[in-house]
Amino acid sequence: MEEGMLVLLFLVSSCQYSAQLPTFHQEIESITQRRSVTIPENGDTSGDFLSAMDLIIDANTKSGISDRLLGGDVLPKRLTYFNRIQKRNAVSLSLWEWKNHKIPYIIKESDFSASALSLIKDAIATFNREVDCISWTPRKDEPDFVRIRSGGGCVSSIGRDGGMQDLYLGSNCYYKGVVLHEMNHATGFYHEQSRPDRDKYVQVNWENIQSDKRLDFKKETQYIDTLGAPYDYGSIMHYGKDTFSSNGKPTLIPLFDPKGTMGQRTDLSLVDIWKINKLYKCTGIKPPIPKWMVGLSTLSVPGTTFTEQSSLMSTTSTLSSTSSTEATTTNTNCLENLTVPKGLPGKPQQTQVFAFPSALRVSWEPPCTSVEVTGYNLVYWNSAGRKISITLPPNKLTHYIGTVLHKGQRYQISMAAISNIGMGSKTEPLSTYSACGNDVFLRGNETYDRIYSPHFSQGYYEPDVACHWTVSVPQGQRLKITFDRVNLFGSGQCTGDFLRIDGINYCTPPSEYILSKADTVNIIFYSTPGDGKKPGGFHLIAEVEDNSPRNISVKTNIPGLFVVTWIPPEDKYQSTYKYRIKYRVYPEIDQHVVTLPSHRTFWPIRTQSHYGRRYEVELMTEIHEKDGISKSVLIRTACGGNITVDGPGKITNPPSFGSYERDVKCRWNFSGKNGKHLLFVIIKLNLEPSSGCQNDFVAVGSAGRFCAQDQNGTAIDTGESQMTVLFSSNMEDERTGFELQYNIL
Repeated sequence: MEEGMLVLLFLVSSCQYSAQLPTFHQEIESITQRRSVTIPENGDTSGDFLSAMDLIIDANTKSGISDRLLGGDVLPKRLTYFNRIQKRNAVSLSLWEWKNHKIPYIIKESDFSASALSLIKDAIATFNREVDCISWTPRKDEPDFVRIRSGGGCVSSIGRDGGMQDLYLGSNCYYKGVVLHEMNHATGFYHEQSRPDRDKYVQVNWENIQSDKRLDFKKETQYIDTLGAPYDYGSIMHYGKDTFSSNGKPTLIPLFDPKGTMGQRTDLSLVDIWKINKLYKCTGIKPPIPKWMVGLSTLSVPGTTFTEQSSLMSTTSTLSSTSSTEATTTNTNCLENLTVPKGLPGKPQQTQVFAFPSALRVSWEPPCTSVEVTGYNLVYWNSAGRKISITLPPNKLTHYIGTVLHKGQRYQISMAAISNIGMGSKTEPLSTYSACGNDVFLRGNETYDRIYSPHFSQGYYEPDVACHWTVSVPQGQRLKITFDRVNLFGSGQCTGDFLRIDGINYCTPPSEYILSKADTVNIIFYSTPGDGKKPGGFHLIAEVEDNSPRNISVKTNIPGLFVVTWIPPEDKYQSTYKYRIKYRVYPEIDQHVVTLPSHRTFWPIRTQSHYGRRYEVELMTEIHEKDGISKSVLIRTACGGNITVDGPGKITNPPSFGSYERDVKCRWNFSGKNGKHLLFVIIKLNLEPSSGCQNDFVAVGSAGRFCAQDQNGTAIDTGESQMTVLFSSNMEDERTGFELQYNIL
């Protein structure tokens, strides 16, 4: 798949949502009936920092429907349908696309006030004015069309559903950008940050995301076509930095935009427009350059690099055509330096360097001069070798320097403009490190063994190198870092080359592994400047260390009671923590919660009348007010026992308010004293009737199952001194139960 923007091709399994759809649409209908339609007083103020997606999330949360949507505002209907057909046929984009380059629509005008209607029509006009290839047109008699109507929130499906499909705009959705966002969903686009290459451009702070919304940040690696467009922080389809935050902290951080802004609420971006035209096959030009690629920082973003080639490497960005070598016009946006010798150009302006995957991007503006520029001279060097000089055509204002062989090294870069007379003065060298390191998020029991110094496999590392890895594990878990090898040049105090892990420097391996205190760890490698290669290097292995109690077991041999036991989690740093036990009668909903101090390693739980029932028990560690990953077990409590018979007695089902409970399993093991034979008599039998006693029953050894009331009074002479009696109830009707008398002959 090409890298760039996105068209969604399917997301979830059909069974997950299909049964919920009628209920969801009924909720939308009911909310529509009871909500008034008004325009917010602040209208569509473009200065508001909230993105279109933030406004949509707010509207859908207030309406109580956000939990029924995908990604915060997408109807599951479209995705369910597509998953069903995907199992039969190869995925085809034509199933999503609108036909004849138009999207027929109707507006249920009685749903909206005059001001709301005006805003919606303005958004449609904006879309049609900015997009060349497809337009929203009032419906005539087309079978497939969009009905725009009022609802409790801002909701659409993805692409063409077939037949009538609803686009809902509630009273909190009346912002031009919000309307355009939902229109773009209906056109065929999903959210920008769901594209498969998003980890190269945004950092996802999983620990800050609401636990029930983490699926909405899922990266779609198979079913999104990026259409060859660059990643666009300014897309109207992008989440904001705080979307679905659980604690007010950012859920997304842009890795290459120093302003830290994502999403917007005023208009389609240039890349949004290009993508729509590309999807509907009306553009042959290259995608536009997003704003974040034009105004880049001169320093690489710490801790954010990638090992594979970026799509940007194959689509070198320039500010003018590279097909011509004619001289460019000069820069008239600045004052010319009159001290420059006659006939020579001034220095290139606004030179910027930014670290991309396996390359440095150098960009500049023409010099402030009236002299015709005939080319540029770019010179760069690092500690590893000689200076490299490159002559570039006059219309080339961007150049990429490959750094795959020198990851993390400091580069010095200088520029000069050339005229017919000669070369002008060089710019002051810009210094930056090339990309090295990356962000890693581990789940479950995952292990990551690719944290190593550049050229580690060759047995050396280079001077003047800086690398940064950020390794995260799920909330409540910790990171275990094993030192496979550390051999760095420097003193025992690690004042020269070092490996820094959470603020502590290492130049030789510690005596044992490191266990993190938090769920995110920063790893920095630094080597001092020098003239040549240095022998050695390092290699680390990172893995998820479960923060939960270990070796959980449950003793169930005592009727009316079970005991949970465990071993404490490994805790090298003497953290302050507690245990939390959650338990319930399965499959009931009511759950009991117990909080225990760290010195406890067992806890008894009374079952009251729930003999022979299943229990679900969860045990977790709470450290720094964060729950660790819970460990759960499903057990069945004791019911029955061992009975030595030396006279008459009886057994019965566990009592529970006059009837036995569902899902009960009991077992009695009888032994006749001195080897005497056992005799059983059914005194009472009131169980759920079924053919062959498949539902509830009493089973007496080889005599088989009993469940019918007409079997009351039946005597069972076993002829044996050892016998097992079972009682079983299913998940359905309960009756008053049974009584079984026993004796010896």
